[in-house]
Amino acid sequence: MFVGVGEACFVTLSPSWISDLFAATKRNTALSLFYVAVPFGSAIGFTIGGWFAQHGDWRGAFLYAGLPGILLALSLLFLREPQRGESDGIAGQIVPKPRVREVGALLLNRRYNLLVWGYAAQTFAIGAFGFWAPAFLLRIHGLPIGEGSTIFGAMLAGSGLVATLLGGFLANALRRRTPAGYVWVMAMSLIVAAPVCFFALMVENVTLSLIGLGASMFFIFLPTDPIVSEIFEIVPVHLRASAMAVCTFFIHLFGDFGSPTLVGQLSEWTKNLQRAVLILPAVLLIGAVLWTVLIRFTRDPLEVKA
Repeated sequence: MFVGVGEACFVTLSPSWISDLFAATKRNTALSLFYVAVPFGSAIGFTIGGWFAQHGDWRGAFLYAGLPGILLALSLLFLREPQRGESDGIAGQIVPKPRVREVGALLLNRRYNLLVWGYAAQTFAIGAFGFWAPAFLLRIHGLPIGEGSTIFGAMLAGSGLVATLLGGFLANALRRRTPAGYVWVMAMSLIVAAPVCFFALMVENVTLSLIGLGASMFFIFLPTDPIVSEIFEIVPVHLRASAMAVCTFFIHLFGDFGSPTLVGQLSEWTKNLQRAVLILPAVLLIGAVLWTVLIRFTRDPLEVKA
């Protein structure tokens, strides 16, 4: 529970803090570098956990993955606190505090809703992938759990690292051409991810399945930072942290909070894990539809702030 509280604070406040340090022209690139931590850190966890599961005491995974975080957390005390709206040229001006009514109004904002529910679909898939991938590789393809975790961790690190960086740069390039540049990257990523994911889960050859899983993760992680950049274009400066908080709450509640359990229940019901995980490409397709609809309503990034 304490880990969850810390993570929730970090992922909610950090993007808003970055947005105050970097202007809109550089913000997406800065967020791209920041969000590399998600796949890279997850991959380190899978690798360490897989090694201890096969060769050592399970307690070692928590010690060697957790202790460095204490030192890194202390380093945050030396970072400069930017002024709210500093990168937007309003530093020194009185920035109003978010009111409950304004935060509640986010739930009625069409663009924000389409973005958040599509994001929840993406998070749903990531959560279930992370939990069930080693078991899937063991049950369907016969890979030992330690080997499967290590391979999956390596694929997660490689595909996530490249995809997160590439997605940010690609979104920047498209954003110069159209106000919906960020959303185009988001939508096209899931449009491609859904059939690739279906192929990876159904193919019988283990090598092709691993390649497909790696490609799926690549396209799932591709829109990571354009999502946050788009949120910051939808809401005014003083609502950024609140918008991230509401978004984080919904994507976890309706995304990765229940997806591993749902896949497990489907596996029990169908007596077949391979059939159960087919819910993942289906949910990715739903996310792709929502973000495709969002393209239609994304014109002027200032229209919602007016």
